[in-house]
Amino acid sequence: MLTGTRRTQGNAVAVSALSEHPDGRTSIAEVADTLHEGLRGVAPDLVVLMASFQHTRILPAAAADLRRTLGAGHLIGGTADTVMGDSRAPEGRPAAVALALHLPSASVRAWRSTPRNPLPLSRPDDLPGTVGLNEETAGVLVMGDPYTTPASRMVPLLSTCAGRPIPIFGGLLSGASQPGGNCVLLDDLVLNEGYAGITLGNLDIDVISSEGCKPIGEPVVITKCDENVIQELGGHPAVESLQNIVDGLSESDQNLARSGLLVGQAMDSNKVRFGRNDFELRAVMGVHPEKGIAIAAVPRVGRTIQFHVREPRAADEDLRLLLDAQSLDDAPPLAVLATSCNARGQSFFGHEGHDAGVLRERLDKPPLAGFYAVGEFGPVGDSSMVHGQSIVAAMLRTRS
Repeated sequence: MLTGTRRTQGNAVAVSALSEHPDGRTSIAEVADTLHEGLRGVAPDLVVLMASFQHTRILPAAAADLRRTLGAGHLIGGTADTVMGDSRAPEGRPAAVALALHLPSASVRAWRSTPRNPLPLSRPDDLPGTVGLNEETAGVLVMGDPYTTPASRMVPLLSTCAGRPIPIFGGLLSGASQPGGNCVLLDDLVLNEGYAGITLGNLDIDVISSEGCKPIGEPVVITKCDENVIQELGGHPAVESLQNIVDGLSESDQNLARSGLLVGQAMDSNKVRFGRNDFELRAVMGVHPEKGIAIAAVPRVGRTIQFHVREPRAADEDLRLLLDAQSLDDAPPLAVLATSCNARGQSFFGHEGHDAGVLRERLDKPPLAGFYAVGEFGPVGDSSMVHGQSIVAAMLRTRS
């Protein structure tokens, strides 16, 4: 199955294409042909290309052919468990998706970081010059190998090092379950470690981050912890506090807690009331009656937390609410780049392509490309961070 979408804004052109052909070379060739037809003679300044893990072996050569065929200025992409395009996300099946952007008024700068030649994260003042951040920068797209990308440090630094908030979007690739198995593309380079980025300027980029989990219990302060283990909450044993919360839930919410419990760490523990997007969500890794609650983060004493559960209705409602504000804009986006947690698939919502479908529905069917990630990059407040259980969508518009 092959689909494609085209949109223009002024002189800018965006074209997306998704192919589910089982042969990798044929799939990417179909995508290239659809993009070429939709571009109608103009060369793209940027192509974002994602392929399912079944196409990993042929991806470097096929990506080079696509870039040469289109005459693309820059190309970024990689491998994922599932790719997203239009209203589809073929889970567990081979597919390739690409978004071609002709942006005559925008600036596009490519950069990379590898373990042998890393970004100077220990020298934040040097980061703007290294990745091209300036007063015109609208956002930065970053894709990385999950085993060698210091995402929890890198993402916040990039978003704040220029002296003003800059949205970072993209995520960690999900195309392999072991180091060296993912493929990161940048122009003519193929990386099996590290991360790559595209700094975009002189555009309007709105980025939403929707975690959409349901809070349970009340916010409570960490009073004792050790490394990644919460030992006390509000002066009481952490496990005892959690058990009291779960015991007070309805049967359906108790089932949700058993199937997937998360800890939300407050972005601002001084707030009196907390609402949507006030918490940084991390998975509960284990519960030990004597040791405490292990989480996928490093907690600290004095920080406010609240437990959450993954719930599809809450996730759907949260995404739609965030997109309602976008739909009020006079102009729909030229294109959308999306990164969705690989836990937000059919097993969660009951059908494939939920997030892509809602984005298409609420944003007037823009060209769209994205992938399922094992960590999504997106803004919260004045900084960007690595999310879990989230959908992050970057909506690109030309500046008038």
